[in-house]
Amino acid sequence: MCGKQTLLVLNRKMGKLARIAYKVRDAFEEIGEKEGLPSDLCGLCLRSSVQLFTAAKYFDINIQVVGGYGHCYTMCDGYIVDVTATQFSESESVLIVPPNCVVEYHDRRSRRWEKGEVCKSLSDVYTKIWDEEYAFESDRRIVVKYLRPLMREELTWPGKESVAYM
Repeated sequence: MCGKQTLLVLNRKMGKLARIAYKVRDAFEEIGEKEGLPSDLCGLCLRSSVQLFTAAKYFDINIQVVGGYGHCYTMCDGYIVDVTATQFSESESVLIVPPNCVVEYHDRRSRRWEKGEVCKSLSDVYTKIWDEEYAFESDRRIVVKYLRPLMREELTWPGKESVAYM
């Protein structure tokens, strides 16, 4: 059964990804406030998914950016990880849906988490979903500030030469 009573126990990798996702969420709350966007982060789904995708790559976690029905989110090992789900009245600031509940989100939740384009590189994201590459560098600077406590060394995310683009 899926819902609020679902107990979510995360393995080590997913726990690490959850910590990263919460830091990305914090960064996008700052970005949204600076840009005058709603506190539920409506309008920032692709940009935040791209930054979560890139940060996960830094931490050796392979995830994908998924373009749904007018919405973007990430998936890892069958889990939905969405840092902007609050725009759809989800109560958690970071939505993590376990694999056994994903079908419900793909099919029954206003189609927002419908599985459309699945992208494994930023080049694919900007080609197949939306091109918001213009915001990557400025978003990255703020995200790095929030991720610093989790980093083992200085974080460098080069532009198109990054492994995330390939």
